[in-house]
Order: sequence, then C-alpha cells, then structure tokens
Amino acid sequence: MVMQLQFQWLYAEMTNISQAEQDLQVTVGRAAAYGAISSIMDGLGVDGHSCLLRAICEAAETPLLHDGLLGELAHLLLSPGNQEEELQEHREAREAGRGGGGGACLRRYDACRPGHGLLDAVSKLFTA
Repeated sequence: MVMQLQFQWLYAEMTNISQAEQDLQVTVGRAAAYGAISSIMDGLGVDGHSCLLRAICEAAETPLLHDGLLGELAHLLLSPGNQEEELQEHREAREAGRGGGGGACLRRYDACRPGHGLLDAVSKLFTA
C-alpha cells in the first residue's frame, strides 16, 4: 500500500515583515490536522476517525521517539494536546494506549481493520 500526502500553502507576497504579523494570523491546530487525516483516510475507503484514534492509541502504547526524525514527527502528530476541547476523544485514545498493551488498541478501535491503520504501513507491532 502506498500513500502520499501533499499539503499546499498559499500565501500573499509581503513587502515587509510587519505584514506577516497582520496577514498570517492563521494557525492550524491538531483538530484541523486530525480532521484532514480522517477525511483522507475516509476517501481511501477506511474508517478514518477510528483509524486515527487507533494510531493515537498505538503511538501512546509503543512510543516512536527512538525511531529517528520520522518517529519523532509521528509522535508529535499523534500526541493530542490538552488545550483543544474538541480533542477529548483523542486524549482518551492516548490514555487507553498508555494503560493498554497486548493489542488493546486494535480491540478498542476494531472499526479500523487490521492492515488499514496509519501505523500499519510503516511498522508492525509484535506482542508476546
């Protein structure tokens, strides 16, 4: 399975740096990023919301911090913050992963079929 994500940013040409503060006040939080990821996965024919929650759970269950730059970026993306109220369900997935083990995330988010999760394409978790 090959998946390519492409993000495009459009920005206005500025004549001085003071315009940046006025014109570029838009921030993209995790809620927007999670919505985009879910929509992309829905378009691929999988339950994007459930697969995203499973990935958050699995990333908390088995941290990716020692897997180089890509692991650190995945950890950052899959670690919901505590500030955005609409991410409560995502924080619950993180906590389930921290307390789980032995495939608990796969059982909890069973709407995301094995082999269709975000992390399934790059890693395989072996449990004893």
